[in-house]
Amino acid sequence: MDTRHWLFQPILFFVSIGSFLISWIFTCNLLASMATTGFATIIAVGLATVLEPAKIVFHAVGVVNRDLFALIVGIILTLMSIVGTLGWLQVQHAEKIAIATQQSAGFRSLQSQIEGLETQIANLQHTANNMPANFHTRKQQLMEEANALLAQKNQLTQQLASYTPSTGQASSALYVVLGKFFGGLDPELVELWINATYGILLELVAVISGVYVFRSNGARFRPAHAKRNARKGDPNYDQFEPPAAHQLNGNGSGRLYEHAPEDYLEYNQEDDLHEPEPRMERAFRFDTDRETPKKNRLYFEEPTPETFTDDVEDLIPILPRYVEGLFSKMGKGGRLQGRRSVADKVGISKGQADRCHNYLKHLNLIDVRGNATYANVPKSQMLDLIQAEAERSPV
Repeated sequence: MDTRHWLFQPILFFVSIGSFLISWIFTCNLLASMATTGFATIIAVGLATVLEPAKIVFHAVGVVNRDLFALIVGIILTLMSIVGTLGWLQVQHAEKIAIATQQSAGFRSLQSQIEGLETQIANLQHTANNMPANFHTRKQQLMEEANALLAQKNQLTQQLASYTPSTGQASSALYVVLGKFFGGLDPELVELWINATYGILLELVAVISGVYVFRSNGARFRPAHAKRNARKGDPNYDQFEPPAAHQLNGNGSGRLYEHAPEDYLEYNQEDDLHEPEPRMERAFRFDTDRETPKKNRLYFEEPTPETFTDDVEDLIPILPRYVEGLFSKMGKGGRLQGRRSVADKVGISKGQADRCHNYLKHLNLIDVRGNATYANVPKSQMLDLIQAEAERSPV
């Protein structure tokens, strides 16, 4: 990690851990509140425990390795976690409102009035039902009084259902002031928006800080296809498996050795009289001006003049045909035809095609990135350079 981040990294690390724990607690509480049995609660807590770390890991894999699938999975898990956090904050908001409502004096007054009306209605109905059958007028009066009290009770019940306390958590001074500042909004709505913003920012901070901690500590996730591509000779494999030993000279070029033994002698030393033969040798250089992806800033040019020893005298007559075959079909992004297809098209062997390909790379006329070949110069210029090489070569 860069030294200028020596203070920023530990702070962000603790922020990542703190936001992760808070988000995990919120998700656990929401899922546990939906459970009805102890076993269901355990399952809910386990699901939240898997969900929260997984979203950070998938985001880290997607960002570090530029893996679109992992990034999509991380985004989906993050959205699920945001829903869980907002859901739990909403549950807490509703519980606060319910507690504040039940503890308010107005709510209790309405409850006592309703209870008193229920008692009066029950007494009137009991009296009317126990009267003699010939007391029709009195019984009718009692029933009318009971119906009037019942209508009054229903009205108070509706008021109780929609009652909002004038004091309490939802109407604290902070929410009232913010509500007036934003144009007279309801304090409860202000509190709800603050909780939603807090939940979303909490999830974003947990993910972003977690990914940064992974990257700043040099985390490198090795894709499953890396080992398979290594067997095929993919030069980009070295971005996942750094070379065991390398040597650079003053101009930034040199030799790179893979799988070098621990006692490998340092290259270019004066006392290096018994330099062991490396298993694989490639020439490479750094070029920050070249338009290459960030993950391929270290790209390969093989072989270099000191490593290219093939006798190309017999290739001079067939090189123009090979170049014509390369440019016979251009793919996406200027990709040239493959060497095997060119060999079949121009009527040469695959071995000759490989030698022609290596010679063009030696002249830096083509660029090989994995299994794709791209031209560094136009076809006409490439043919002119080959013709110039043919004139200088003692054929």
